[in-house]
Amino acid sequence: MNDLSALIEKCETLNGFIDKAAKPVVAILGSFNSGKSTLVNRLLGMEISPVGIIPTTSCLICFDYGISFRASLSGTSKKAVFFEPAHLHSYLEREKPAGGRLNIQVPSPLLKKCLLLDTPGIDSLNKNSCELAEKAAREADKIIYLFHQRGIEDFNQLFLSRLAKLWQSKNLGDISFWLNCNLGVSDGTSLAATAAALRKIFFSLVRLNTINTLDADNIETLRLFLELELIRETLRQATANLKKIDLEIPARIKKTAGIKDEALFLSEIWSVYEISRAVLAAGQVIHSIPVFSKELTKQIESMNSSNLGGKNMNPSGRSFRPRTADIRANRQALLDLIRQLLDDAAVTDYLDRPTLERLYSQIAQERFTIVVSGGFSTGKSTFINALLKENLLPAGDGPTTAAVTTVAGGSRKRAVIYTPLQSVISIIERVGDEAVLDSGAAAALARIVMTGDSGISKLEAYVDGQFVPADRFKIAGMLREAKELFAAGAFARAAGDRAVPEVFKRLPWKRLARKKLLQKVRLTFSSPGSRGFDLEKPDLLQSFWNTLGADSAFMIEKVEIEHPSDFLKLAVLVDTPGLDWIHRRHYEKTARSILQGDAYLFFLNGKHILNKMDRDSYQDLFCTRQVCTDEAYVKKSGGLFYVINFADTLTALQRETVYNFVTRALAGTENKVRSGDHKPRVFLISALQGLTGAESGMSTLLKSLEQTILTYRGRNFYLVKANQLYASLDAAALAIDSLCLEEQLTAGAKKSLREAWEILRASKRKLKDIRNSIFDAGRF
Repeated sequence: MNDLSALIEKCETLNGFIDKAAKPVVAILGSFNSGKSTLVNRLLGMEISPVGIIPTTSCLICFDYGISFRASLSGTSKKAVFFEPAHLHSYLEREKPAGGRLNIQVPSPLLKKCLLLDTPGIDSLNKNSCELAEKAAREADKIIYLFHQRGIEDFNQLFLSRLAKLWQSKNLGDISFWLNCNLGVSDGTSLAATAAALRKIFFSLVRLNTINTLDADNIETLRLFLELELIRETLRQATANLKKIDLEIPARIKKTAGIKDEALFLSEIWSVYEISRAVLAAGQVIHSIPVFSKELTKQIESMNSSNLGGKNMNPSGRSFRPRTADIRANRQALLDLIRQLLDDAAVTDYLDRPTLERLYSQIAQERFTIVVSGGFSTGKSTFINALLKENLLPAGDGPTTAAVTTVAGGSRKRAVIYTPLQSVISIIERVGDEAVLDSGAAAALARIVMTGDSGISKLEAYVDGQFVPADRFKIAGMLREAKELFAAGAFARAAGDRAVPEVFKRLPWKRLARKKLLQKVRLTFSSPGSRGFDLEKPDLLQSFWNTLGADSAFMIEKVEIEHPSDFLKLAVLVDTPGLDWIHRRHYEKTARSILQGDAYLFFLNGKHILNKMDRDSYQDLFCTRQVCTDEAYVKKSGGLFYVINFADTLTALQRETVYNFVTRALAGTENKVRSGDHKPRVFLISALQGLTGAESGMSTLLKSLEQTILTYRGRNFYLVKANQLYASLDAAALAIDSLCLEEQLTAGAKKSLREAWEILRASKRKLKDIRNSIFDAGRF
């Protein structure tokens, strides 16, 4: 790209033909920790903008050119000026000024051509972060928007919808979107999903590429992209002046030819020559831009290829096994004692056999439930795969868990997908005073109802406040009518079929009230129930993954998996869809699953720690809904665990910072569900390293998790069962005592009763030992 660098230098010839009163403003927007400040620092070639693993930018930071460093803070109650970067960083760390504007001057060549505006993360916990980001967007001439590697989610969608309205009077080509692949090579799923979502938001194709802000070559490519964009801006401003000057040159030459004074003639003709040469040079720059643009496009495509690829990590290393030897031994001792009593003919006539058989079954089948929740692409499914040492659950950068999935112990590897009797797909939702067409649901509905083998026995359309029967073709026609009403202009049509809308705008809800429009469809399935998959066979495993596709959220009730993992002898794992996925159909099912859990793992992304949606989802599920009803148990055990994933991508200092940030942020919130002074249980892990056998922090988490479950929940369960068994033995002993008082008993009968009584007494002594052992169990 040396030629492009030379073009950038030649572009200086255009500067004489434009108004230099104002430089273009380039705003860097996106979620916190998406790499905005890192990008700014690397573009400037110096560490100026505050960078950290937790939200660090709390105000607008405007970078301009200056011969030396100078920073001034304004717009807040405190004003300050700094002449050393270290003094500025110390102040920002200490005071954390919220709002306002920080103007910084540094001697960076890029700042001779533009102003750079660094912004707070739109989803940080600072209440005014969105307002500051929107303010920056209004000021900006160009926007560079960064996504995390997992791509777009609800909060970004909401913000970008507002940005689209703000940008209506500007050129959409002045916004570029970048997926930051700083967690390693992306599998590409989040890139495709984000591109589709952006088109629906902006009603047009947008520029979306990948970048790794930790890679110097990637930064250089983006710098060249920005330089070329600034050249285009300069060209836009210079073109009119160039045409005017070019048209004036012949007249100036003619006028110069009439000058009699030799010195004046030479001076004037030299001036015309210089202007002509500058115009020619500017023309060369202008004509060179398309060539260099193609060259840069190839470099960006090459960068995309290097950042995209598969994540086929093969499981390796030793399996994770429960360390709870004492509890398992006591559980087995209880089962052995009950079995002995049931098989002993000497006592079987005096025992309540149905009660003992029921106790045996309950103890044998008892598994404790661990619910795994959190945002999508926080590593929940990879964590479960790591526990199983098997790639059974689909995992990727984008949303992959379509329905609540239960993973339990079994003798073989198999999965069952359950289809409900009925399912309702809503295509139009009310948001405030506006109606929104859910394009994802509409597309899924079109595929489902028009597929011949979809297994649908009955279709009902919800129109004008009630469900009415409808056939496939009527549903298709009504769906098309709804799409046409919401269609966002000609550019909303699909390529190759100009008649099919793909992108939709919002409409006033009142407008829909006057129309009998399809709002939702109820599907009744002809064969509700289950479909099994033998996961031992690769082709059926792939079929299982395919069945959990894009439309699965609308057609699957639940998923159950069996696996012969040692860990599943202790607990049942419940994997839940991402709480911040755009399709939130299973949110309520996730909430119900959490209510039934014995322990809860709330996953957070270590590179995007505790964003606003994480906080809101946590408060809704674990505070508002009062998940932990047994307050004494929660207080003692800490049944809620916060799991910070991707710890392998953090430095030691970053891990400490993240841990402290989460602990402080959640300590106050937990008081809503916990009484007393309790420190949140926070663990840093790498689920991917756990899958591939490296030390990942998972062992520490699992040890604490097992101890928590078995010390309190497990111990209580087994003590209750032991007490029930003791009561049954006591009742049998009392019955024998009563029989012994009967006078007509023979000597043989009395001997049999004494033998039975001795067996019961020995069993009770053994049971007391087991109860004592259970009470002390859980100490590792």
